[in-house]
Amino acid sequence: MPVEMRVLKAMPGHSITQIIATAQGLEILDCLSDHGKTLDSLAVELALDNASLFRLMRGLIYIGIVEKNAEAYYLTKAGIKLSKQGVTVSL
Repeated sequence: MPVEMRVLKAMPGHSITQIIATAQGLEILDCLSDHGKTLDSLAVELALDNASLFRLMRGLIYIGIVEKNAEAYYLTKAGIKLSKQGVTVSL
């Protein structure tokens, strides 16, 4: 397989990892662990730009970590497991 094809096949995995790592670093998942929040309230709480946060939230929805209804964003079961609320053991 040509190098170009191998790179293109690896990109989605890298993107998913980056989306999750960014959400963890910005503490988005922990902010959503108690209850759903609107984009505006989440942006204010985390001091983030609305447009940038919106793009990140779309990525989290796409990979199944967050879901959105007409009013707010919520963690999925997978998202809860990735948040501090989902951690059941410590080192």
